[in-house]
Amino acid sequence: MADKKTINIICKYSSLYSGNFIPSVLAFAKKAQEYYRIIFSFPIEVKNRTWVSSIQEEGFSIYYYTNTSNRTLIKSLKKINKLNSVDLVYSHFLSSFVIKMLSPISRRLKIVIHIHSDFSLGKNGNLIKRIFKKIFEKIIRNDATKIYVYEDFDKGKNSFYVRNALCLDRFKNLKYDCAEIKSKYGINKKETVFLTFGWSPEVKGVDITVKAFLKMINNSHSGNSPKLLIVCDDGGIEKCKDFLLGRIDYNQNEEDNILFLEPNQHVENFYLISDVFVSSSRSEGFSYSILEALYFGLNVFSSNIKGTTWSEKYGSKLFESCNYEELSELMKSSLLNRNKKIINEKIANDFSISAWSNRVLTIIKDIK
Repeated sequence: MADKKTINIICKYSSLYSGNFIPSVLAFAKKAQEYYRIIFSFPIEVKNRTWVSSIQEEGFSIYYYTNTSNRTLIKSLKKINKLNSVDLVYSHFLSSFVIKMLSPISRRLKIVIHIHSDFSLGKNGNLIKRIFKKIFEKIIRNDATKIYVYEDFDKGKNSFYVRNALCLDRFKNLKYDCAEIKSKYGINKKETVFLTFGWSPEVKGVDITVKAFLKMINNSHSGNSPKLLIVCDDGGIEKCKDFLLGRIDYNQNEEDNILFLEPNQHVENFYLISDVFVSSSRSEGFSYSILEALYFGLNVFSSNIKGTTWSEKYGSKLFESCNYEELSELMKSSLLNRNKKIINEKIANDFSISAWSNRVLTIIKDIK
């Protein structure tokens, strides 16, 4: 085989923990290295993360870029590309603008942009900015390949739908004591546990979940004293509480039923001690957390938005987006109908990381 071309997998990912994302891109890299030389680029602040070592231990080189502004980011990435004679960039969580500006005129550098989020929530800027964005997307590097994680996307030129996959390696040989984990958080083994994630609290709709939960415990006569676990991002507990302040009015007794938790590397512990997973997101691309919750056999209640409706096929129950009263009724019904948590092998089979890696690799190999 002739000298391998080089792919730079550029990720704007700085979480303390690897989650499902890092094992996924690593699985792709290991499969793609038969055909390409693979390098990774990450923000400088992740240099000492433990998951960085896991990538290096597989023999891949990692480069770090500065991210103080778009200008410094583009300059830093161009330097990495030049140093490594990069032929193709495969980006995650970076804007199309930044990636396209790495080579806005020459098409020698091939561009693949993996789009993980639905950006329909939030401000789109003023009219002039929106017009500029449309022109930019149509003219500058319109040959760029885009991979979307949700089906409802603008099926333009060189666009593909590839839903996320579940990397199960991190869940192998689980050894846990559910009662011990619950005790750590002050949860009685008989209490129903609801779980939701609270990073980007407005997007994740944390206020909707909390409203539904409070309505449920105030109207329930089951004798059950349920708990709601809100797992925030690193250092994000105060951010989440500040977001809820003024939106939610609850008393001390109700507050005792809500636990704000920091994330940790073993996210499976949260699923293992929970009975119900709630996703009240206002916007999603494709939810890893719903996928994981279904795999661990939890009852799943999700808002009916693009990026989540696929889950209904696998047993989740959908409610009208932002309708906390409808969600509250679903939560109330689960107090009396706790399911037996059984690993969902259909999820494991249908969302295979191997199939995902093969699909992405096929798309990249077909780029001319």
